[in-house]
Amino acid sequence: MATKIASPRNLKVELERLLTICRLNPSRQILAREMRSLSGRILGDPKTAPGFVIGPAGLEEPASKITLQPNTLYYLGASSSPTTVILTSVSDDKVTYMDVYGGNKGVMERWIAADLLTKGTKTALKTYGRYMDSETKRSLTSLLKGGRGKTEKLDDWKRVKWLVAPAPGLEGEDLWRAAEEYGNVGGLEKDGVNHYEIEGFKKDVEKVLNDRRFKVVKK
Repeated sequence: MATKIASPRNLKVELERLLTICRLNPSRQILAREMRSLSGRILGDPKTAPGFVIGPAGLEEPASKITLQPNTLYYLGASSSPTTVILTSVSDDKVTYMDVYGGNKGVMERWIAADLLTKGTKTALKTYGRYMDSETKRSLTSLLKGGRGKTEKLDDWKRVKWLVAPAPGLEGEDLWRAAEEYGNVGGLEKDGVNHYEIEGFKKDVEKVLNDRRFKVVKK
């Protein structure tokens, strides 16, 4: 049975939990449901024990077995287009994460994160799994089953922009499609030679160093 809230500190924790859920699901229905939940928690209602999540029938106990591992890639969210994130730290009650595309950072209660990471990662595997590289797909599948996943270097996920040019002897070649293998491409001309600005994750863009068709002009 849940313990009644007995101190201002515990009440603050419950209010933070309520605000987090409302930010993730900003609807009057969910706000009202969570306010009722908080009232029951204050009174010691067993249905409001910590660790419950919002499901079709209201508050439900999560069945997630997902491993929460720092420096690891996941998908976050209950929508059909979950956000790609890397967990940057994991504690007994909180997780911090970084949105790899937007660069935004966030913090979330561990049990809420477990639920949303489970939903998001399952959706991503179902929707994009056939397009993922085998290592990423194996990592996500293992994490969902409670196993270990591939650790990432945060530096690899920095957004960078490099300027490259055709290697000697290839100045007259159109290498736009080749440059697109490493990221988003913009073009400019210098001294009559096409140059290419490649923008993307560092781990992808730096692969151009091994491509003999290009020389790096500026990092």
